[in-house]
Amino acid sequence: MPSVFDTGSKPERKQHRESRLITIYARAWRFFDDNSGLVYGALAGLVVLVLGIAGYIYYQNQQAQEAAEALAPVQSTFAEGNYEAALGTGEGQAGLLKIIEDYGSTPAGNLARLLAADAYFQLEQYEKALSMVEEYEAGEDMYGAGARALEAAVYEHRDDFEQAAGLYMDAAEIFPTEQS
Repeated sequence: MPSVFDTGSKPERKQHRESRLITIYARAWRFFDDNSGLVYGALAGLVVLVLGIAGYIYYQNQQAQEAAEALAPVQSTFAEGNYEAALGTGEGQAGLLKIIEDYGSTPAGNLARLLAADAYFQLEQYEKALSMVEEYEAGEDMYGAGARALEAAVYEHRDDFEQAAGLYMDAAEIFPTEQS
């Protein structure tokens, strides 16, 4: 006895599926024939976009590598307390300001911005320090907390203790330690 769900023989269903597949294929081919310029243009645009993205990523990686190499000797100068030389305002090696100018969008360029802010602070150039630390792209890590604390110290030197206290609290929340 045939089932109530049996709508036809299997060869008929297979033939119907093949017929639909042929129809879809024919419509796609006709669309391609009618719009071949558009299809080729879209494919070319897609290829250009993919190559552009790959090129940009390669360029950014090269910039990041160069910035890290340029920052390494400056960090030792900074650690020695020679802040003017580290900034590059004296004679000798390219300093933090040049690294920021050339590689500011890289992680090393961003770190150079924070170090420059600290160098200006140590040289008692508080407005320049504040400007640099405000441009620094702070993360939720030790460097971000340090940037907030540095900004707070600048406000403390301006006798804006309320602003400084709020920033110190922010710094403590960003990177908590046993003391905070």
